Amino acid sequence: MKAWVLLALVVLTGCSTARKGPPPPVVFAGADVQRTIDAELPRTFDGLRVGAARCPDRVDPRQDEPGRCSITVEGLPVRVRVDREGTDRYKVATDQAVIPVARLEASLQPAVSKEGGQSYAVDCGDEAVKVFDPPGTVRCVATPARGAAVSLAVTVSDKAGNYTFEPEKDS
Repeated sequence: MKAWVLLALVVLTGCSTARKGPPPPVVFAGADVQRTIDAELPRTFDGLRVGAARCPDRVDPRQDEPGRCSITVEGLPVRVRVDREGTDRYKVATDQAVIPVARLEASLQPAVSKEGGQSYAVDCGDEAVKVFDPPGTVRCVATPARGAAVSLAVTVSDKAGNYTFEPEKDS
């Protein structure tokens, strides 16, 4: 009888320690991810109006499928990517280019003026921001002090807003 008790004890002990390996990844509460986004991302849009984050109730980022949330910048929706870092941590970042139009115009003005050999005013539209998946093209108009206006194709290559520009073919 003692042998059976001892054997049962060995089997039970072996079963309780059989599970090895890393713990399963944590599924994050959407409200927690929203608070992180609201705390971290607005400062990346200095001077712009940023709305509250929105996430699903549960966020479960995976290697090949990041979690998705959103915020608004100047009233336009912007995708937020949620990437897992380890089993119980995550990082958040915008997943699109958010280009403040006034800053783009101010940056383009001296470059266009230098290339055109005279002073140009640059107008890229009435919106406060443009939001898109890079690379993308923004249409602007450069008006010189003398002569005809020139349409510009401004190609934004990445989320950071790096760009190149050239006159459009029909201008």
